[in-house]
Amino acid sequence: MDLKPSNTEKRLKTPSQKLRRRVNPRKLPTSKTYLRHRTHIIGQERAIQALELGLRVESPGFNVFVSGPSGCGKMTTTRHVLASFKQPRRPLKDYVYVYNFLEPDRPRLIVLEPGRGPAFKKAMQRLIKSLQREIPKAFSTEKYHKERDQLLNTYQGREHELVGRFQRKLQRQGFALVELQGEAGVEHDVLPVIDDEPVPFQVLEQ
Repeated sequence: MDLKPSNTEKRLKTPSQKLRRRVNPRKLPTSKTYLRHRTHIIGQERAIQALELGLRVESPGFNVFVSGPSGCGKMTTTRHVLASFKQPRRPLKDYVYVYNFLEPDRPRLIVLEPGRGPAFKKAMQRLIKSLQREIPKAFSTEKYHKERDQLLNTYQGREHELVGRFQRKLQRQGFALVELQGEAGVEHDVLPVIDDEPVPFQVLEQ
């Protein structure tokens, strides 16, 4: 029996080194950037997104819990995400509360640009000292006393006119406006007039 390979067999015979694809590493394109960013767990993109979402939550009481089998790279990935995560920073403001003269129990909030709060506080302190110094001076000037007396005379005259008109109306109807000494000082009351004398209502009830 002839065991020698035929010409066809010799022609079709494949060497063993050609039975699998061989890759020369030197011919592969390399990128340090690609290798540097490949620190996440492959196939766990949703887990990475969930971790980043948890880091962006600023409300108190929320935490991030990472679980997985030992050796899967969760610690390395978590550290990498924490190191590369950039928290979005809100624009900083200075918040200043000032006295509310209309509602003393509800201070008013003033929002200032960053760094303006201390300057505002110092400016208010200077203003208060200036008012403490200038207000007494304003009340001690001759001009102030003159204008005050003019106002008092004007309104006192108006008051006397109104009271006189009211008293005359009461007299026509048989009543009188009298002054009584009460616990809080002098009080005014309207009493009926009998025999040209005002009579308290308590006396009439007897």
